[in-house]
Amino acid sequence: PRAHSKRERLNKHIIYDKIHINNATVFKGFCSYHDNKLFKCIDNNCDIKTGEEILLQAYRGVCKSLHEEGCYPFLELIEQPSFKMCKEFLKQDEAFEGVNLDDYETEIMENYNLIADEHRNKILEWHNILAGYKESIERDIRENFINIHTVQNDNSAIVRTSDEKVAILYNWFNWKIPVSLFNYHRLKGKKSVDCILNFTYIPYENSAELFWIFLNRDFNFFYDYWKWFLAEEINILNTIESSMMAFENWCISPTVIDALPQKRREIFFKDMYFNNERSNILKDYDMSIFDDIRIQLINKHHFTT
Repeated sequence: PRAHSKRERLNKHIIYDKIHINNATVFKGFCSYHDNKLFKCIDNNCDIKTGEEILLQAYRGVCKSLHEEGCYPFLELIEQPSFKMCKEFLKQDEAFEGVNLDDYETEIMENYNLIADEHRNKILEWHNILAGYKESIERDIRENFINIHTVQNDNSAIVRTSDEKVAILYNWFNWKIPVSLFNYHRLKGKKSVDCILNFTYIPYENSAELFWIFLNRDFNFFYDYWKWFLAEEINILNTIESSMMAFENWCISPTVIDALPQKRREIFFKDMYFNNERSNILKDYDMSIFDDIRIQLINKHHFTT
């Protein structure tokens, strides 16, 4: 059994059901023949990946994002604007408690339409970037990966497509955090340029893999954070928790949520609604989710120092 977040229009909640922990990273749009032909080498493969296998995982993730609306936050709200939906959204904000929103319909809709237009343009930009990822990787798949650029070192790798448009940072871990994660984040890079990061984390029984996928033009921006990210295991845990609270495509064991004290569990459920306010995954989430893992890492650090 797994717990995962799900947004339906303006409501977001935790769903408990049986779902494979790798489901967050799997695109189900291929027929079984082509899915098996393309991805057999990476499915249930907990070993360190080659450059070709890393690109295949990136391709699967990009296809999932391009064809599944759930990867685009608030898409339903943007495509189906109505005053009723706006009111439902605003009523969730304590700042509007006791306010008769019907008296402000004109102002609310004017403001909403401005925000929706801006957000729609951002999503279109996001979609075009992902389509570019897909085009670059498909070219390398057709050419049997003969011209891709791979730098591999122990458990880590840097992979670039042959046209040098897409870069992937990869790391294999001999320990795991019990969450399967497939998230996208927009960060402000140099000169305030929007940088789109695909953050994929796949746990296995006794190991895990992590992929950062982005435009190669943003390599220096992300590589600086990547070195910090891998420098301490606690950085990895903190960043994964931050990613969870900033986007929706993740699933964990229900026991993780159930183990949280009641007050923190209530905060966790409430915080899930505010992913647009918590978009910088490089800033730690202000509450622990995986307490047991955190305690283990702290004790390990104290023992080694």
